[in-house]
Amino acid sequence: SLATALGVLRDTVSTHNSSLHPTLRQEIGDLTLQLLTALSTPTTEDPRTVLHTATLIEQHYRTALRHQLHITAAAEATAAHTLSTTEYNRLTNGTTNWDQPPEHTTGRTAHKDTAALLARWLGINDFEAQTRLHDTHRLINRRTIAGTTTTPRYTHLSRLFHDPTQDPRPARDAARRLEKFEPADTINQGTPLPPTATGPDGIPLEEHAAHLLQDHDRATAAKRLTALCTAYKQANTQAIKPTEYFRRIRTILGVDTYQFTVTGTNAELLRSLIAQLDNPNTQAGKAARTTGNPDTGHPDTTTPRTAPTDPDWLTSTTPPPDWATDPNTHPAPATPRTPPPEPPTTGVPDPGIPVDQRRLNGFLALLKQRTTSTGNTTQVIPTINVYMHLSQLMDLAHAHGITTHGVKISPTELRRTLCDAKIISHVLGGQGQILDQGRARRIYTPTQRTSLLARDRGCIRPGCSYPPELCEAHHWDDGGWAGGCPTDVDKGAMLCPRDHDDNHAGKFTIVDINGLPHVLEPEYLDPTRTP
Repeated sequence: SLATALGVLRDTVSTHNSSLHPTLRQEIGDLTLQLLTALSTPTTEDPRTVLHTATLIEQHYRTALRHQLHITAAAEATAAHTLSTTEYNRLTNGTTNWDQPPEHTTGRTAHKDTAALLARWLGINDFEAQTRLHDTHRLINRRTIAGTTTTPRYTHLSRLFHDPTQDPRPARDAARRLEKFEPADTINQGTPLPPTATGPDGIPLEEHAAHLLQDHDRATAAKRLTALCTAYKQANTQAIKPTEYFRRIRTILGVDTYQFTVTGTNAELLRSLIAQLDNPNTQAGKAARTTGNPDTGHPDTTTPRTAPTDPDWLTSTTPPPDWATDPNTHPAPATPRTPPPEPPTTGVPDPGIPVDQRRLNGFLALLKQRTTSTGNTTQVIPTINVYMHLSQLMDLAHAHGITTHGVKISPTELRRTLCDAKIISHVLGGQGQILDQGRARRIYTPTQRTSLLARDRGCIRPGCSYPPELCEAHHWDDGGWAGGCPTDVDKGAMLCPRDHDDNHAGKFTIVDINGLPHVLEPEYLDPTRTP
């Protein structure tokens, strides 16, 4: 009966919305808000009910975000900032005469514009009010010099913003980012200015952004949109490229602070060094976690270890009672407890070293290379992998490369790098397939892992940004290794440890599409089950 009554109320309001008396609209709105508050209060310990309520709240929140901009557009269209002070007072006191037309001021308005009115009326700051007004012009509509409404500036993102099945925030945020590349809109001068920023293919950035938001998950779309905006900024910004340098900034209490500025392969060199230092399975990672090894020259920068001591509440100066004392023995005099001897620190991995500290250890190890008794040089050698397609390799004059950690290499620097590099061939096909296959064995070889990394660039689950070097090679086909999957490159995929465990637990599946592994999320995460 309650659901039926609410259904009748919904249909009636939808049909007679404009003819409802404002007092009745306000009363229904207050009751609806109270109803939402009551429905949002958890009254059960059933987690399914909690999740259903969370979905309900999220849907209301997204609807409220859309209507925030719609009501801002309505406030601008009705010139609400020109009402008289008396009319504002009546609205606040609840004494408005709705049967009379609104009273506008005849002189100077109480508020400069719509944004100033909303800031005072809703109790929000001026910046948020201005942002709402600008979002309205980008996604809802714009006001011409004649006072009429026209299309928003970003029509493609506007359609995505109004899609009830989509979260409106990514479209709103994308419009804000693209606005930075556009000149000021001249609609107030009578000529609406459409977006002018385009990608390398001549398609407007807005269309690219709309397709990214529609075709990819939120994290992947945001990452690709960032790359798109960065490429546009680099291609269209007339700025002087910073020079590379290494200098000391300051010294405070005997502690020096240095600053690096590097680009290209030098940037990848440092990023690769940091990645290897963060990986405890590499030689560099083990060296960075070693304290005071005189053979390798790694500095002992860890703080001295102190023996554990009993807290005050466990120590007592009162002798034990008679029933707790052996009458045949005499109590030994109290002697201070001596801490156990310090363990040797030579070559002992210390996992407790902070991240920044072990990175410094590894970097200093590069500067303090020492030759061992066998004639070998103890050093940390970062690895640089540059990926490019065969078509680009055949045209080195215009080819660009990209490293494991996302550093773009210019054609000049790429050619210079290839002259001195040890080239490991991983030829990528038209859709990125690895053409060279590995041999079946239990564990993927380092060469096969390099091939998987060249193809996948890290964990293949959308939205995962786990470091590529720390990802694991996973047998995804034929039920995994236990099901008979060979250790071939085309049967493997890179997954981070958490997603590796999730795949074995059946939380998502991997399917083969055109020779490439694709993730198929469960229905509750992706109702469309799009690979």
